[in-house]
Amino acid sequence: IRMHGKDPEEPEKCLQMILRDYGYERYEGVCPIWTNTAIMVYSMLYGNGSFDRTMQLCAEGGYDTDCNMGNVGSIAGMAYGLENIRSCWIEPLHDTLIGSSSLGSLNETTITDSVKMFTRIACRLNGIRIDASLKERTDRIQADFSLPYGVWGFRALTSRYAEAHLQQEDAKLKLIILHGYKNALLQVRRVIMHTPEEIYDCRYQPQSAASLFAGQTLTFRLSNPEKLKVRFHIILETADGKEIHGPETEALTVSLQVPSSVHVPLKAYSLAVRFEEDVKKSNLWIRSFTIDRCINAQLDFDKWKNEDRGLDYGGQRFRSLQGMITVSGRGRFTDKGLCLNHGMIDFGDFDQKYDSITWRFLYTGKEDVQFLFGMKGNRRYQAVHLSEKGVFYTENENENQKETSLNISLKKMKKQKWMQLTLKFQY
Repeated sequence: IRMHGKDPEEPEKCLQMILRDYGYERYEGVCPIWTNTAIMVYSMLYGNGSFDRTMQLCAEGGYDTDCNMGNVGSIAGMAYGLENIRSCWIEPLHDTLIGSSSLGSLNETTITDSVKMFTRIACRLNGIRIDASLKERTDRIQADFSLPYGVWGFRALTSRYAEAHLQQEDAKLKLIILHGYKNALLQVRRVIMHTPEEIYDCRYQPQSAASLFAGQTLTFRLSNPEKLKVRFHIILETADGKEIHGPETEALTVSLQVPSSVHVPLKAYSLAVRFEEDVKKSNLWIRSFTIDRCINAQLDFDKWKNEDRGLDYGGQRFRSLQGMITVSGRGRFTDKGLCLNHGMIDFGDFDQKYDSITWRFLYTGKEDVQFLFGMKGNRRYQAVHLSEKGVFYTENENENQKETSLNISLKKMKKQKWMQLTLKFQY
């Protein structure tokens, strides 16, 4: 700060001073905060109110560039306003946010939904009434196109035969068609579960959980103001590389229920547009997109895959379970199903409510296992606890665990046999 006061037009002098007097070699630890704080303050001072220049200086300063730029970008964004940030910093993200929490369905989300979530938290902490537009829906998943650049993770897949661009406008998605030749197929696609081949981070180790299941219905509501001769259908992509195509229709409401034959994780879904004649410089609109919460699925874990995510930060091979989050311990899929030893895994939609859940498992008589539900984190959940002592209903709140006996005897249960545990819920 003192150097900026003396030489406000000489950022290189300031950076050299930081490298000389506050470099990593002067401190213990992997990622010293002193050095990185200096880089962040330096970039904001010499950025002179320009988002571009601020981020450039922060990147060129080196060291912990991802965290530094994330912190500086957040501060500069708030300070300068969205209107002073060029679209090249925002549009390539496609309103997509990938995390590494222990709750898998939160790891594949959108910037729009995250903004609303943090706003709700801020309102609750400060006793502010939450506006109706920010409230969560419990009956269905609703795409939100209301915020600038809010495309909710959708992007147009273009080719030589169909080229288009997607943008948010008037709380809808505008599909700007540059050209589409007769019989060509244009997809507006959203990935809901990235594979290890698509994303790699050795330090934060992001994992993706399955969040869309058989029985749920996807619905697009569209507008075709130019009366284009097109037909629509929905495409589902499974994690094992298969595609499921819904029926084509000219209707402007397009729906598809995930079929009961889907027993593996779903990776992505798309709205497909087929051109029945050549089209140039035209528009279609996605007015809304919803997914209901009516799951009726059978998950066959013997068909799910073990994943290799490469080396972690310590140089060890990091393995994960397809469609699941390994919170602790180590699990693997075998031809008999999921095998978990001294650990915790989770999957599914964080906000989902269920009518019933049935687990089918191999009973050995030596289990100490909890079948979790109502999970809000690896320390907040409800469970049925099965152990040599009996069967218990468990509530865990930040490691304060309360158990109630369900008065079920295990003495008559045959060992080394497949058993079934069914829970029915009332809300």
